[in-house]
Amino acid sequence: MQEEPQAPGPAHAGPGRTRQSLVYRAGVLGSRPTVPTDFAELERRAQAEMSPRAWAYVAGAAGEGTTARANRVAFERHRIVPRMLPGRVSRDLSVELLGRRLPAPVLLAPVGAAGLVRRDSDTAIGAAAAELGLPYILSNQGCSPMEDVAAAMASGPRWFQLYWSTDEPLVDSLLARAEASGAEAVVVTLDTTMLGWRPQDLNLGSLPFSQGIGIAQYTSDPRFQEIVAERVAAKAAGNGGSDDVKVTLGALRSLLSISREHPGDLRTNLRSPVPRAAVETFLDIYSNPGLTWDRLATLRDRTSLPFLVKGVLHPDDAARAVEIGASGIVVSNHGGRQVDGAIASLDALPAVRSAVGPDLPVVLDSGVRTGSDVVKALALGADAVAIGRPYVYGLALAGRDGVRDVLANIVAELDLTMACPASARWPSSVRSCWRRHRDGPAGSDHRPAGAAPAVGDESDLLVELDGDPAVMAHLTGRATPAEEAIEVWLPQRTDPAHDALGLGYWSAYEGDEFVGWLCLTPTADGEAELGYRLRQRAWGRGLASEGAARLVQHGFETVRLQRIWAETMAVNARSRAVLERIGLRHARTRCASGPTPCPAPSSARWS
Repeated sequence: MQEEPQAPGPAHAGPGRTRQSLVYRAGVLGSRPTVPTDFAELERRAQAEMSPRAWAYVAGAAGEGTTARANRVAFERHRIVPRMLPGRVSRDLSVELLGRRLPAPVLLAPVGAAGLVRRDSDTAIGAAAAELGLPYILSNQGCSPMEDVAAAMASGPRWFQLYWSTDEPLVDSLLARAEASGAEAVVVTLDTTMLGWRPQDLNLGSLPFSQGIGIAQYTSDPRFQEIVAERVAAKAAGNGGSDDVKVTLGALRSLLSISREHPGDLRTNLRSPVPRAAVETFLDIYSNPGLTWDRLATLRDRTSLPFLVKGVLHPDDAARAVEIGASGIVVSNHGGRQVDGAIASLDALPAVRSAVGPDLPVVLDSGVRTGSDVVKALALGADAVAIGRPYVYGLALAGRDGVRDVLANIVAELDLTMACPASARWPSSVRSCWRRHRDGPAGSDHRPAGAAPAVGDESDLLVELDGDPAVMAHLTGRATPAEEAIEVWLPQRTDPAHDALGLGYWSAYEGDEFVGWLCLTPTADGEAELGYRLRQRAWGRGLASEGAARLVQHGFETVRLQRIWAETMAVNARSRAVLERIGLRHARTRCASGPTPCPAPSSARWS
């Protein structure tokens, strides 16, 4: 996003003020918004409108819901620091993504089986997105054929989400249809080769696809129809087993739902074996648990469309996707619906951005609820965000208009938030900001002759820090030689395995000045060690306490650690005071044996 200077004069009405004006003017006439402008009320009212099965599917999460909660905690943990009097009266929210200029950095994420919420859901969503000029990622598990959604969207931008089937010709058929329907990109979802453990659905025994809801892309596909016809013929010939279905009221309701959702006349479908065979076939082949990176790489030769990969959280996976030709990354944990206890998408974003470089499109998905969330995601490295549950709640309340209003409200808040140029570093509510150590630019060479290659664009700063005898006095008792720092310690601080756990090392900055680092490193299941190291000029100013407190909060609330501990020299009064201030309790003191360069070998452990 760019902000353009404007000559002094009357305020320009951007989407924020325009939206406010519409609401307030209607309020003068006694009218209130049909769709609430805050997410909490939007969610509450949407639940009242939705059936228990629809609510469980849309709002539910994997396991105990810790990943879904972590997504929100991550956004809440970051703070925006507004700046005053910028001398600008309008903002350009537009971004260019895959060659198309968009009015705002907002996309509609693919949401399968939205027909649970309202019939003709996908065409309503597509029409609303087109009205605002925002891209809609058509779900592979949609309730309307992609051709019907494309017709409803006219020239509106759209992408297509692909679940990689076990039937390769079906993959090709879906790709060809997406191109023919005007899709501008393909988004391959990697994190749902198998459904996650979703208690809300399981407790109701509810899977929409088994009711024929969310399989319209398949029942409208010629290749899928061939497979179904072959199965029906095989069963008729006595080679496919027999129907052994217990007749119950629930079974009759399922049959009615399957027949209603299948193309064609309802009465004909009720008598035909094809609709039921279509559901069984879908459940058998819709996704491929054996999908590999090599297989994914064949996409380059199977479609002319650029493709993005969705569900990436680890920087190494992002780098691998780039290697095989991906045109973009969607950083996503599927809205917390696949793996309980996974890292928040927002927390994974900076490392992914670092891994793929500054130019590759990166979209942040999962947990985005407001315009200020969009600002934070962009500040941390995203080019755009994908919205999911909020617009489905709008669909529940007011159909197409509800989807439009939810998205318009988010864009309006984004515009008003950007009215005060902001920095949203993590965590910018305190004086320092913490950034993960990541690999530096190719060719960077900050090392003495004969040393191993430097790791990290901050490697010279880290070497300088470890080389200060005063900093190391209560650690090793000596300055760390540059070669040792580069060969031994820097690789540990850039270990990407930590990122997948939501742990690792963070660089500490005061403004633009590097002042040191903090870390949470895993030591056992559910346990991590807290550590920090600051330059001398940062001592005595509360930075260690502030940063350590935020890491402890992150460890317990986001990563869901059971225990955090730290160890310091018994004579290190400053560190002991820091640990006391952040709430750790002294556990024990031990004495080291053998020669040591430290002035006092006894150490205290805190947890």
